[in-house]
Parts: sequence; C-alpha cells; structure tokens
Amino acid sequence: MPGLFFNFFFLKKTRFNGFLKIIVSGLIFGSMHELAINYNWLIYCAMGWILGATYYWTKDLKCSMILHALINLF
Repeated sequence: MPGLFFNFFFLKKTRFNGFLKIIVSGLIFGSMHELAINYNWLIYCAMGWILGATYYWTKDLKCSMILHALINLF
C-alpha cells in the first residue's frame, strides 16, 4: 500500500508531504482493515502509520512487507 500510494500521490518532495503521505496511507490502511471507526480502527491506523514510516525512511517496500508479516505473526 505505501509503495503504490507514495509513488502516485503527493509527488512534491517536501517534509510536509512526507508527513501527509504517512498519515493518509495509515488512515487508508486502517479503513481497509476495519470499516467502523472504533478502537480497532485506530490500532490499524497506527500500524499503517508505522508501516508507512518504515517505507518512507527505508525506501524499500520489502522492509514494510516483512514488518507487516511479523505483525501478523503475533
């Protein structure tokens, strides 16, 4: 999700756009995993923010995918 989203939206490379990419992709991630806005949705959003930040700083989608798999394992 972050790889697709980051490369097609917010193309201008500014610090604000980087922050916005992470926030919006986390909200989309949360909405894809939980439709109702409740405690679980917030947890999924937080996980999306962590995965988005991981992709933003490493620029490698494999790192986010491995982290996602590890989270799912637990």
